[in-house]
Amino acid sequence: MGQKNARIAWGIAPRAPRRPKTLGGPIGAPQQRLEPLAFLNPGEPMHGVFRTDGLECAYSVAPCPIGSGPNEDSALIVPSKNGCFLVVADGAGGHPEGEKASALAVLELRERLASLDESRSPQSIIIDGFDAASDRIVTGTRGALTTLLVVQVELRPQGLHFRSFHAGDSAALVFSARGQVRFSTVMHSPVGYAVESGLLDPDLALHHEDLNLVTSLVGGPEMRLEIGPWMLLKPRETLLVATDGLLDNVYRRELAQAARGKIELAEERLRALVRRRMVEPGSPLHKPDDCSFMLLRARST
Repeated sequence: MGQKNARIAWGIAPRAPRRPKTLGGPIGAPQQRLEPLAFLNPGEPMHGVFRTDGLECAYSVAPCPIGSGPNEDSALIVPSKNGCFLVVADGAGGHPEGEKASALAVLELRERLASLDESRSPQSIIIDGFDAASDRIVTGTRGALTTLLVVQVELRPQGLHFRSFHAGDSAALVFSARGQVRFSTVMHSPVGYAVESGLLDPDLALHHEDLNLVTSLVGGPEMRLEIGPWMLLKPRETLLVATDGLLDNVYRRELAQAARGKIELAEERLRALVRRRMVEPGSPLHKPDDCSFMLLRARST
């Protein structure tokens, strides 16, 4: 389940109330191996860097630093012959067994992506994985639900390309070298749709009273799978894949600024920033939650 050389002692503060998601309106050494890295509801923070010839990816998966409930986040990195797959899942805290739902979803994707061959396209495998994860959650839990985001990354002659598959409010964003948001998936929520339509500023959205409402979750009857277009990740651009534990606690301009520089330092800055927001009640944003994110860039050869 990944390296454990990144154990750090997070201070446990008194438990703070959390608005549950509900359906309704030292850094590890560079990874050289090709085995999948799976993080199923880890009970302690885990982070590190994964590198291949064409890309580098820094990751962080951590339980909520306040309280003692289970970590409802799960994450996965699956190397492929010419790229990788990045997966995050965030169990819905407003429903039972959210941690089980996210782990089941990641396990379904790991089983399929790790055995990928040329007989079927990755797109069909991923779509089947969403359906299988939903069925398994319905039959194996007591009404659990989860977000699920898969990003397929391919190294092509023209450069590093990616596309996203998602249901829920976990998101993928691309920051330019100058710190501009060049791409963002649409969060499946009333607030997410308002931001996409231009009715609500992304920073103001983080203070909206309905931020916890999600319209599409894996395991639910209204699950909607959205597939993004293939996009080029330009040199020095950064792809961020994250659950709302990060996205609800950090403004976009802060994400863009923190994501600059060496990728392991960018991960460290983001991890420190989101932890500070969660443990300090006086922070401008204070939404204690589990937090998973990955930062990916093209790597110079």
